[in-house]
Amino acid sequence: MRALGGCGCGGACGCGGPQGFKAQHHTVSQQNRANMRQQALGALMRYGRGMRGLGDSSAGFPAGSQATFAIQSTQTTTQDASSVVANVAGQLSGMGINVVSVSIKTNPSLVSQAINMIAPLLQPFTVMMTVIANNDYAQASDLLAIVNHAFYVATGQMPTASQVASQNIPGTPPPPVT
Repeated sequence: MRALGGCGCGGACGCGGPQGFKAQHHTVSQQNRANMRQQALGALMRYGRGMRGLGDSSAGFPAGSQATFAIQSTQTTTQDASSVVANVAGQLSGMGINVVSVSIKTNPSLVSQAINMIAPLLQPFTVMMTVIANNDYAQASDLLAIVNHAFYVATGQMPTASQVASQNIPGTPPPPVT
């Protein structure tokens, strides 16, 4: 028998096996480490101390919270603003995210009026969209990222601007009116 580290690992794995067992031993050792990592991650997620971000159970924006997003996007050559927003609302509904209210405002600037003469469906527009979270999120901006992606799917481009305009978390008092 060789001393500790006989497989050539330098003693890192704690084996005492002969050199010829190196490949087999390390494969098993790597599988054991992967299983241990997976079990540890599972335990962390079960007890709410898991990864931060989307779907986090120690969320600062829990399921049932309401957020209003201000999103600026552009109509496509085949969809006007209301069609784009209906497409986005349908996608969100399919994900279990409830769209509570929507208001659409077109941006009638001189530039957009000129664009309207050339290509009537390429005008920019602003949407105020209120949604209710279906899952726990670390923050409202995580949910906004999902909404932004829905706009990307609907129009083929990311919104030109988007932000969390307001949020209402159950059990917290509403912000003071100023």
